[in-house]
Amino acid sequence: MASASAYFLEKVAKKIKLWEVPEDPPVKLDFGALNRLDKMSNARKLARNIQANPFRHKFVRMNRDWLIHNIAMILGGKDYIKKAGPEL
Repeated sequence: MASASAYFLEKVAKKIKLWEVPEDPPVKLDFGALNRLDKMSNARKLARNIQANPFRHKFVRMNRDWLIHNIAMILGGKDYIKKAGPEL
């Protein structure tokens, strides 16, 4: 009896094309959207890392000389440097 039901189920599966893989899959991935999502996620991770205190401390430690040399430009801009007196 088991072989008769297996035979019947096999015929039904073939009739409804249960195990056939279509030539063109109906679902197409938008790789551009996936890349944009990945970039957004990476940007969020980078922003989180930059806002962390260990990152800030390391950045200041590694760039101390440059920061000291350019602090007036960073905080005040070109106008500040032009208006500043001899203390700079």
